[in-house]
Amino acid sequence: MDENSITIGCMFALSAALAWASASILFRKLGDEVSPLGVNLGKGVIGLICLAATLVFVGFENASLKVWGLLGLSGLFGITIGDTTYFATLNRLGPRRTLLLTSLIPVCASFMAMVLFGERLSFVGWIGAFLTVGGVWWVMREKTEDGQNDGNWRAGIGYGLLTVGSCSVGIIFSKIGLDETKPLDATFIRMSCGTAGLVIFGLAKRDIGSWLKPLKVKKTLLVLVFASFIGTYIGMWFALAALDYANVTLSSILSSTSPVFVMPLAAIFLREKLTLRGIAGALVAMSGIALLFIQ
Repeated sequence: MDENSITIGCMFALSAALAWASASILFRKLGDEVSPLGVNLGKGVIGLICLAATLVFVGFENASLKVWGLLGLSGLFGITIGDTTYFATLNRLGPRRTLLLTSLIPVCASFMAMVLFGERLSFVGWIGAFLTVGGVWWVMREKTEDGQNDGNWRAGIGYGLLTVGSCSVGIIFSKIGLDETKPLDATFIRMSCGTAGLVIFGLAKRDIGSWLKPLKVKKTLLVLVFASFIGTYIGMWFALAALDYANVTLSSILSSTSPVFVMPLAAIFLREKLTLRGIAGALVAMSGIALLFIQ
């Protein structure tokens, strides 16, 4: 792997992190008009359309029933549940703290892999896990300093932890299913099942109409389309491109820097107050993630 390829891979990885950070700002703005379930369903449909259009050109290799089952479960946990609770967290904690909270997902997934697959964290990996958890905890303790409503805050933390848990379970199922299929095909299968889960849930509750009603407003729909295209499609595509050009460790670390990118964006577009504690906590958490990947 030559130096130019590594440089291109790093640029793709950082661009993916920036895309996810930018999309989180737009999704937060949507949260004032559309419910988390409505945002998730709309995002899923738009993402599927973009992926399907791509697969028309690059081809789609159907997977076995076993792989569909594993990736389907990954979609149900990671998208149907995880993305919905993510948007609920976003509405309560804002993009900066929400993205930082989701940095616990690699830590949680690592612990699950230890139990299920017998994987072991090295000494460096343990340090990384403690740094990530410590950095997140330090930032979350800012809640008493900015007048955050206690009930709303606790709900946000609860939804955030549910996001971490469900997305970690989704990663575990994806890890098994990806052994027998390509990443882009797996992404399409996973998103199809996750979006189908939302549709079935909405039809069963007869709420799907109320979820999507706010999207009849043209401006709201356009924001959703743009946010979904940037976050779900461009972010995913750039992350895959980063893996193609650079090694897994480097691309994974750089793709996980969304909490750093979102801080200035949240300050500019959402007028969130940046504190030295918040910046330091985010950097500590990011360094922990880096250690987890390079262990």
